[in-house]
Amino acid sequence: MELDSTANKTKPKRIRAPKPRKPALRRGKACLNCRHLKIRCDGVHPICGNCVRVPKDEPCIFILPLSARRRSAAASLPMEHHSIDALTFSGSSAGYPLAPSSPSSSPESIFLLPVTEHTPGSSPAPSGSDSSSCGDALSYFSCLSESRSEDLQVEQHPETIELLLQFFLPSATQLNFFLHIDRFVTSAICPIISGLELLGDLLGPTPPLLYAVCLWGAHLAGPNHHLFSLKAAFLRRALRYLSAEIYASATRETTDVIQTIQAQVLLATYFLVNKQLLAAHVQAGGAATLAIGYKLHLLGSPRRYDQDLSEVSIRHPHDAVEEGEWIRAFWAVVRLQTTLELVEIASNMVGSPHVKAGSIHCSSNILSCFENEIETPWPGHMDDYDLLLTPPLAQSNGGESAISRLLYGELDYCCDGSSAMYPAQAAVLFSQASRMALNPTDPLSDLLLTRISLFMDSLSGLDANEDLLNAHALAAAASIILRRPQAGCGPNRQPALIDAAGTILHLLGRPGLHGIDAIAHGLTSPTTSSLCYFACSIFCDEIHAWKTHSVLFGLGQQGAPGPEAILGLQLQEGMRVLGTFVGGNPLAEQQLTEIQERYSTFFGVL
Repeated sequence: MELDSTANKTKPKRIRAPKPRKPALRRGKACLNCRHLKIRCDGVHPICGNCVRVPKDEPCIFILPLSARRRSAAASLPMEHHSIDALTFSGSSAGYPLAPSSPSSSPESIFLLPVTEHTPGSSPAPSGSDSSSCGDALSYFSCLSESRSEDLQVEQHPETIELLLQFFLPSATQLNFFLHIDRFVTSAICPIISGLELLGDLLGPTPPLLYAVCLWGAHLAGPNHHLFSLKAAFLRRALRYLSAEIYASATRETTDVIQTIQAQVLLATYFLVNKQLLAAHVQAGGAATLAIGYKLHLLGSPRRYDQDLSEVSIRHPHDAVEEGEWIRAFWAVVRLQTTLELVEIASNMVGSPHVKAGSIHCSSNILSCFENEIETPWPGHMDDYDLLLTPPLAQSNGGESAISRLLYGELDYCCDGSSAMYPAQAAVLFSQASRMALNPTDPLSDLLLTRISLFMDSLSGLDANEDLLNAHALAAAASIILRRPQAGCGPNRQPALIDAAGTILHLLGRPGLHGIDAIAHGLTSPTTSSLCYFACSIFCDEIHAWKTHSVLFGLGQQGAPGPEAILGLQLQEGMRVLGTFVGGNPLAEQQLTEIQERYSTFFGVL
């Protein structure tokens, strides 16, 4: 009985003190995972507390409505596929429809997917075809059904941008980033102040540039980082907003145009590193068109302010730093096109003594089309422009262009200035050599070869730095291009070819050339890896010539190592140097694989 009475007694209810709860976030501020699970989100960037404690399948992503600037850019996009919109969506705002599977009808959900979202490689169908409209609708729905990490806009939160910049900035120089880094970083991570959103849009970087930098930051973060999965989203956004900027380029402010050129340079380099040569040419050609359209090739001439030459005009710079950015922008495009030319020549010259024009001919190549009109001075480092109180173009160039003085003037002028000018000068020499090599009987080729030799000799006496060594290596490649058609096809054709190829490997293989940060992030310039690949190809061709000569004439039977054995050791060194550029660079990885395959055909697997 006592047990029954004890069991019937009710236990006193435990009263716990309520947990202190943080105030709820504003609508649309929670991450997508917490929205989907309908749990409270703490809003911590870049990964909220819930996603840290319990990792989810999807990355922690925050989205935010488009800013006023991005809404205006999106509104300028041409509206396409109206029939698709009528079939798939019942409402839209500013050209951004509601996704069919949208979990809510909150204001930010209308900015998830623009009308002009297409899968890469797709093309708009004719408006009068019902079947094609259905096909486009299906492809559009397939795009909607992709992973949220690829289709949703990542919130431009200062912490997220700062994290991406930490991965991007150490390799910015390798990627041809020509803007003032401190000014760019300040504008990129500046927090948005309530009530001053429009001012933040005007002072901040353009959306194409910001997304291009985010793309490289995610790429350099590495495949093990959660930001790496957002590369496709950043690339898609960069290309979309780039189209809007180009569409309205005639009415854009000069600063926006320069930033658009920077975005195209970064995207072209990204495509090149990922072995998408045609896409890289498209972006490089667009950057060259904007540079010529805004008369960046006439920055040293009074004609740059003439409005009769084109539909657009460039304003006066605010200070020396801004004008320095314009000068560096022009030569960055020139160097980019030279890199694309180098990659094609290196691939087409393998096994052939002749220079080929390349499978992709860029009709907007600046040096081949406007070389005689270029009056822009050589570029300098940003630190050089920081020290100037007046714009660098205040002094007259004496009526002689920089390129003319490089090719025909006093050589002392060519090497008297900032080390940033050397890669630009080497790019001019390389472009000249590649065109003259198409006609080996050109009498000016000997004169150009003399100028290249003098240029290399003058660089040898200067203090070594990255700009100087890269320029020296590119000039050595230019001398190889000029000498190779005259060398014939037999062994020991010209010792100068082997010496120049060895010089390239020696320069690019120097420890500390590309900086600890660049190697740690696994990225070097595609120009560097292509120069190394070019030098290795010279050794491969020379080994092949000696092997063929030995078979035809019965040489190399005495057991003594022939010249090809020594060349094989040099080729091994070239593969070692090229192997240091492979990390994070699929182009260099493919180039190394090709050289290794050719080596295995000569000497077996290494």
